[in-house]
Amino acid sequence: MMDILIKTDRRPVSGIRSMLFLIAAIFLLPGCSSASDTEIPDPEPPGPEPVETGTLLPENITLVARVTGRSESGEMVPNPNRTDARFNIGRTDYSNMWDAGNGTVMCVFGDNFDYGGGNWKSNAIALSSDSDLTDGLYYSGMLMDGNAVKEIIVSRAKTGQYPDGSEYEVTCIPTGGIAVGARQYLNYMSIHDWTPTGDNDYWSVNYSEIVYSDNYGAAWTRSGVKWNADSNFTQIAYLKENGLVYMYGTHSGRYGNVYLARVSETKLLDKSAYEYWNGAGWKRSEQAAVPVARGTASEMTVAYNSRYKRYMMMYLSVNQRAIVYRDAPSPEGDWSGEKIIMYEDGNALYAPYIHPWFNEKDELWFVISHAVPTWNVFLMRADLNWDEAGVNLLSEGGFEEHPTQALSYKTRWNVNTAALTSRDAHSGKIACRFSNTNSGEWQDVCTQTVSLQQNADYTIECWVKSEEMLPEGAYVGVRLPDGTIHDVTGTAQAGEWTRFGCEFNAGSAANAEAFVGVWGAPGMTFIVDDICLKPIKTE
Repeated sequence: MMDILIKTDRRPVSGIRSMLFLIAAIFLLPGCSSASDTEIPDPEPPGPEPVETGTLLPENITLVARVTGRSESGEMVPNPNRTDARFNIGRTDYSNMWDAGNGTVMCVFGDNFDYGGGNWKSNAIALSSDSDLTDGLYYSGMLMDGNAVKEIIVSRAKTGQYPDGSEYEVTCIPTGGIAVGARQYLNYMSIHDWTPTGDNDYWSVNYSEIVYSDNYGAAWTRSGVKWNADSNFTQIAYLKENGLVYMYGTHSGRYGNVYLARVSETKLLDKSAYEYWNGAGWKRSEQAAVPVARGTASEMTVAYNSRYKRYMMMYLSVNQRAIVYRDAPSPEGDWSGEKIIMYEDGNALYAPYIHPWFNEKDELWFVISHAVPTWNVFLMRADLNWDEAGVNLLSEGGFEEHPTQALSYKTRWNVNTAALTSRDAHSGKIACRFSNTNSGEWQDVCTQTVSLQQNADYTIECWVKSEEMLPEGAYVGVRLPDGTIHDVTGTAQAGEWTRFGCEFNAGSAANAEAFVGVWGAPGMTFIVDDICLKPIKTE
């Protein structure tokens, strides 16, 4: 069973004891009706017009249905597929999805087994034409090889093609798929070793490679188009737009930043045609790529919401052990800071993937993988609402996540070990309290590195407060890679929150280290909250 904390209004809902029982509770809430009710609901009021500014936040996240495997004892959610009985798949994960272009969605799995752990296949693809997900995501079938589920990419070691162990493949895991016309493209990572360092969140690869099919999955061809083991594109997510395919990538394992490449739809198999984002424009050199988003990203998905004109990204942030959401006005960014939307104390949640068909409304449909008691996939739904906190490129600007832990615990901030949790907050429930009474000594209170667009204008600000009037000594600003510092100092008022900040231009920098710091002085103790770095919109 799953013990999930789902984020809403940026705080965990502690009353949810089991994600699998959540859907049953929802059916009993006022305002929800069963199929047998005859009352005609009031028409929904018109939603907001599509806009390009602002930022979105998935809220009211609910479990809709199990997607794979058999129902566990006491489970009270729909299980329309019964993949254990229909396809002999009792354990599987990932379930990346793409529109195949023929009225179906292809849903690709990673390693899958029967319920007892046998009948192993490295990968498989289910097919769905389900246009109503309110009762679950139904699979009409799977790609088959005779009477058995088809293994799309068979490990070369499994076929004996590497008898000497060179480029040995433990398995072949698909990470992203896309259709261009009738041709299906699937990118997979060739796993060399799952835990070469003993860390279950790290694995090594031989390469990633594109395979393709011209008959909707009946046969697949290895293209030979590869990214090597050291590449930042060994795990990818695709986004198709205006004749281009964008490829978001991370390094193997779960500790990578997010990079971006693009290529014409017609040249997906011409590696020399790929361009890589360098912070200011597109270059034909993979080595020129810089992160478009920073974190510990893995099992990533990207989609475009046409109602709000926002690009949405979700992934597992392994250092926080949480599913995070970010959005941006363009494929390159600026990407908002990580917003935790789901986490679990058991560290079993991973691999969120957005369904490709329902991204023109104010709702978000996605699947999530869960590792306990067996790997399996579940369907989730969320409302998309404007984030009242506004645009912030920093993650955890208000120090609200994991409030029972030290400020440096599971966060994107590098926090001074002397920083303490304060319940005297400018907003929310948590702020950061820091003392530096050593005269003339500088200390960073907290720092965080963010990606920037070169030559773009930004502003960074924070709120501060003290018990006594303090002289100037608290600073907020950014440090650029060339050593340039843009910052401003402010006076912390006694018992009163004061905001101060500065504007800066990124120049040639593709990233910056945001910081709050103080010079030491007698009585130098203050509270900082709501640190915000955001782009300055130009007309």
